[in-house]
Amino acid sequence: MTYQRPNLTLLRRFLEGGPAGLVIKAVEAYAEKNLKDWENLAQPYKDKAKNGHKEKLAFALLRFYYDVIQPDYPSSELEGLLSMFQHDATHFSKMVSNLLPIMNMLTSGELGKMLSPDATDLHDLRGITDTAKIINNGQVAYIGLDSLTDSMVGSAIGSIMLSDLTAVAGDRYNFGVNNRVVNIFVDEAAEVINDPFIQLLNKGRGAKLRLFVATQTFSDFSARMGSKDKAIQVLGNLNNKFALRVLNTETQEYITSNLPKTRVKYVMRTQGQNTHGDEPAMHGGNQGERLIEEESDLIQPQLLGMLPNLEFFATISGGRLIKGRLPILE
Repeated sequence: MTYQRPNLTLLRRFLEGGPAGLVIKAVEAYAEKNLKDWENLAQPYKDKAKNGHKEKLAFALLRFYYDVIQPDYPSSELEGLLSMFQHDATHFSKMVSNLLPIMNMLTSGELGKMLSPDATDLHDLRGITDTAKIINNGQVAYIGLDSLTDSMVGSAIGSIMLSDLTAVAGDRYNFGVNNRVVNIFVDEAAEVINDPFIQLLNKGRGAKLRLFVATQTFSDFSARMGSKDKAIQVLGNLNNKFALRVLNTETQEYITSNLPKTRVKYVMRTQGQNTHGDEPAMHGGNQGERLIEEESDLIQPQLLGMLPNLEFFATISGGRLIKGRLPILE
């Protein structure tokens, strides 16, 4: 709304300064775009806020928008911001209080310069890119999040990247922009899972995005999403599942419960001996065999915890079950 290129540093400044600063910049930018002599028209409103604090100027420009701009050039986006500004400032502070610590982490030091480059800095010779450019140019991007060192920052960056990919997928789906197949590999997916990523899993195929998701246990998704149902939703959107050795009981049961049952045949052998009570010397015996068939699990859950290194079970779309071993390349 301010017609500035958004980045994390700019967002942090607006969050720290409250909505008043954003209201001032947004109304002035919108007025400059739509009104030729907007400064003279706005001056009487600004004069009323002279020597006042920033909130007073923001309220003056709010009045200017509704009196002068809105009748001819209404903007629902700008009105949404103005409506939020008129609400209790304490409520806004509560909404962003949890967001500011992570925003400070993402915008400080070398990380801040990397994630929020200044496009107007002629001395910065680094290229500025985004996921849409990477995909359209057929490039490869490897993003190491280093979540072991700082899980909060790693999770935040990963979630931001996946949310951006979801937006790009929407453009590809709607407009068919450069629809080459794109492969996306997400390791330790539970660290970065969010609702946009679930939408990407659900609808990414229509945008020709193929996702390869790796995680340790079913519980990782449950803990991250705060719900077992959400974890099932994530895994339910994966067509093909490969399971190497896993010791978590819940994960074992989830994988095997989705497999079809099988019929197991086995032979039951019986034998017996009897005697007559009144004639101890007389005795008899019997021996028999019975072929029994009963329903059983195709794979017992406990077997997943006994797999050797690099061996796996896989369920492939179409109902195929594979027992395989990953080759060691020399």
